[in-house]
Amino acid sequence: MDQHVHMRKSVLIAGGSGLVGSRLTRLLLERDYCVSWLSRSNWHKTSFCVFHWDPVKGTIEKSAIEQADHVINLTGANLNARWTPERKKLIVDSRVKSTDLLFKTIRETQNKVQTYLSASGTSYYGNRGDEWLTEDSPAADDFLGTCCQRWEKAACQMESLGVRTVRIRTGMVLSSNGGALPVLARPVKAGVGAALGSGKQWVSWIHIDDLCRLYIHALENKDLEGAFNGVTPQPVRHKHLIKEIAKTLHKPLWLPHVPAFALRAVLGEMSSVVLDSTRVSPKHTLESSFRFQFAELPSALAEIYR
Repeated sequence: MDQHVHMRKSVLIAGGSGLVGSRLTRLLLERDYCVSWLSRSNWHKTSFCVFHWDPVKGTIEKSAIEQADHVINLTGANLNARWTPERKKLIVDSRVKSTDLLFKTIRETQNKVQTYLSASGTSYYGNRGDEWLTEDSPAADDFLGTCCQRWEKAACQMESLGVRTVRIRTGMVLSSNGGALPVLARPVKAGVGAALGSGKQWVSWIHIDDLCRLYIHALENKDLEGAFNGVTPQPVRHKHLIKEIAKTLHKPLWLPHVPAFALRAVLGEMSSVVLDSTRVSPKHTLESSFRFQFAELPSALAEIYR
């Protein structure tokens, strides 16, 4: 028994209370990992350790790093608020500064950190029409593409400390608890669902459980490093996604498409999140022998809305 306690691996998650973090926490606890969080809020009702940090101010409880075998950074300000100059700065800083602070703390602290897993986004690749994109495709030079590049560059600093580093470029995460799906499903449930823009733009997506399993896969396979696309092998066009949601919810689709110019008028630059076409292949992910449980959209949506 004592040996078993000694063997338990400790995982520190920054951004653990978010959509992906909370699900990943549950799956790690089920696998007998010792989980702790880095959080800006004070949590009282958790069964595990929560350490305090403030990436913007550059403060962190060093003991969080001292006890961690593995660090997973899921921190990042939400994209779904209007992109004012202040908001854009926050979107970048929340990702880059949090990573820089973790790097600095790992460098300066007596620690046993072996693995650093960083979130990133498929918006790394930008608006690329029908082109198939793999982990080797170049980054876009638009706002989100540049943001992802800076985020990943910050994560790669960990390699200079001998820490194995994995970047997971995540597409649209499908979950009923948050993210894009409830937003897209709301008008469909109300009977006024419609595709956005031309509807032809490609959506690269992943079921939340597959994404969390990919993080665990990256954690447990010591030879994995570099970038991996966190999307299923079967991206769909946006109008197909909306149709499939309607079909799963047994709802009709009445409206014509919502024109792109109307979305740009309402959302401004943020409209690129739904209008950009990014057709991503999880090439390296599949080569790493990861297997998707929900590779196809109908089975993913059926599980979510069952």
